[in-house]
Amino acid sequence: MSAGFSGGTFLGLFLAVASGVTYAFYIIYMDKSGLKNQPVFKISFYVALMSSIAMGIFGLGTGELTLTTLTPQAWFISTVFALLCTVVALSLLQIGIKHVGASTAAILTTFEPITSIICGVLLLGETVTTIKIVACALIMTGVRVGISWLRSDRTFGGFLGSRLFNLPQFLLRLLHFLYPSNHDLHSLP
Repeated sequence: MSAGFSGGTFLGLFLAVASGVTYAFYIIYMDKSGLKNQPVFKISFYVALMSSIAMGIFGLGTGELTLTTLTPQAWFISTVFALLCTVVALSLLQIGIKHVGASTAAILTTFEPITSIICGVLLLGETVTTIKIVACALIMTGVRVGISWLRSDRTFGGFLGSRLFNLPQFLLRLLHFLYPSNHDLHSLP
């Protein structure tokens, strides 16, 4: 694999960003439109139905729809994935949005990569590498920042302060923002 960017890399980056944007739209729309008060399985059914139709059209259009060549084991795995990744996951997400709101639910879904790493280690025997540990730490820090931001006045003015280029003070503010306590970190203004 080369270090440069090819056309496929840009397409992958575009699709990843588009996925994040549409997922964010889905979560926010679920919260703000009143759909969160609809029956959970009704919403999951329509999401699964629309996804199946869209993927069917794409598969037929590209010639990659291969229903007749799947083995019984492949059908079983596909069914389990459909139930777990669509019905169960989307139902639990909708319940979460209903109880904690879209912003908190979206922040908490960032734990998915950590869960994937844990499952990979426990179920597939994968090894934990330094990059995975660093990635988990960054995710947990991002979640901490996001939750703190939601609990604050939702501005970063108090977080950053008026003197952005005073590095020691900025680092103290960052530390205080990430790990607030009863201790006064050198009387931050």
